[in-house]
Amino acid sequence: MRLITQTFFMILMLTGTLLFSSCMEDSSKPGWEYMPDMAHSVAYETYSSNPVFKDSITNRIPVKGSIPLYQGNVGQLNHFRPYKYSNTPTGYDSAGLFVKNPLTIDTSSLGEGKRLFNIYCSPCHGAGGKGNGSIVENPGIKNPYPPPPSYYSENLLALPEGKMFHSVHYGRNLMGSYASQLDQNQIWMVISYIRSMQTHYTDSIKSITATANQPK
Repeated sequence: MRLITQTFFMILMLTGTLLFSSCMEDSSKPGWEYMPDMAHSVAYETYSSNPVFKDSITNRIPVKGSIPLYQGNVGQLNHFRPYKYSNTPTGYDSAGLFVKNPLTIDTSSLGEGKRLFNIYCSPCHGAGGKGNGSIVENPGIKNPYPPPPSYYSENLLALPEGKMFHSVHYGRNLMGSYASQLDQNQIWMVISYIRSMQTHYTDSIKSITATANQPK
C-alpha cells in the first residue's frame, strides 16, 4: 500500500513539473509544444511559388459564380448575388434586354449614387457627365486617349440600363471593371444618378424647345 502511494505521488509530482515547465513567462520560449505542427504552419505563403499546382500559384482564383460571404454588409448579402451574363457581345446585348434596375429610386439612393459617382466616375466623366473630368482636362497629365463620351450624347441617352450595368460590372473600352469597388446595389445607385442627370438634361431641352416654339 505504501509503495502504491509513493508511486502515485511520484507520478503526480512528475505531471505537475511537466505542466509547470510548459507555462513560461517568456513568450519567445513557450516551453514544450504538444502539437508543433499546429503552432507552426506548414502552408505556403499566399504569393509564394507552389509546386502543388501546375501553374505554381498559391493564391487561387475563386470558383466561378462564387460570392463573398461577408464584406461589411450584414443582412444584405444579396448585394453580391452572381451575375449570369458573360463578358461577350452576346452577354452585353442580353443584359440590355433583360437586366433591370431593382432599386426603388428615392432621394436617399440618388444621394448615395451621386457620392459614389463623384468618387469613381467624375475623374473621367466629369461632375456633370460631359466627359470633361480632371484626368481628361488636367494639363499636367499627358493622357494619350480620347475623352469619354458625354452622357448626353445620342447613343448614351438611348443606352439601356442593363447595358450600363454590364459595362460597369465588366468594364468597356478604356474603362476597367468596377465590380471589386462597387457591389451590385451600389452600381445601380450610380446608374440611377446618371439617369437622373440625363432626365434633367432632356427635360431642359424640351423646355427650351417648347419656349422657342411659342407664338411671338
